[in-house]
Amino acid sequence: SAHQQANGDAGREDNRRAPRSRTGITNQKASKPNAKVNTIGQDCPPNEVLELQAQRTSSPDLETFLPTGEVTVLDPNSKTLRKISVLLDTGAEISFIDSTLADELQLHSTGPVKLRLHTFGEERPKEKTCQHVVLNIWDKYGQPLSLSLLTHDILTKSFATPPMIKEDIEFMQALDPDIACRQQNTKVKPQVLLGSDQLWSLVCDDQPPIKLPSGLNLLPTRLGHLLTGQMKREGDFSSSKEMEKWDGYWTLDGR
Repeated sequence: SAHQQANGDAGREDNRRAPRSRTGITNQKASKPNAKVNTIGQDCPPNEVLELQAQRTSSPDLETFLPTGEVTVLDPNSKTLRKISVLLDTGAEISFIDSTLADELQLHSTGPVKLRLHTFGEERPKEKTCQHVVLNIWDKYGQPLSLSLLTHDILTKSFATPPMIKEDIEFMQALDPDIACRQQNTKVKPQVLLGSDQLWSLVCDDQPPIKLPSGLNLLPTRLGHLLTGQMKREGDFSSSKEMEKWDGYWTLDGR
């Protein structure tokens, strides 16, 4: 996975003198280019991005799964609605859209954002110019929302979504029969990466995440309930302990 910190501006000399926000971004939104984009707590000069390449060191049978869902957009070519895959990255500072998808949806650019990418282990930065676009979407419940995104050629490689195991399904049904997750245990390649600048508008703040017997977390969002986290080894699943924990929560709420 890649860990990054992004700072950018519109590329004009006068913008460099404009007041900067906490993240060092001037008038236009800055960006960050890759699959898993995480904020690093160190400062970079304006227009520069620190890009870290992280290698997986955990056991392969303890794979970590990222929260992915789908939103609905209007395809201007076919005049029909289509689903696109979205990755929620709580560590990301800024949000992105795949450049090819932006072209397909004929999204109008409001202006360029120039970046300098600093990759861990390399002394010389790489320059990249992204376009700022606005994407209008509908969530699972048909509610509209506008996303402010930066285009990038490669957001992330394809990765696996978590499997739906029997213990998790039974646990979710016992909690709430209306809980439903999209089909899992498939490969997905997100075309939109939502960072912390916008993903929280999609997370349901009136509902807590739910710990499942498998070790995964069930995250309530406007995209539906998303599975995320790290699975336990097979054989370590226990729905009774998790159910007892939730029974305790309900008992406290009823007092």
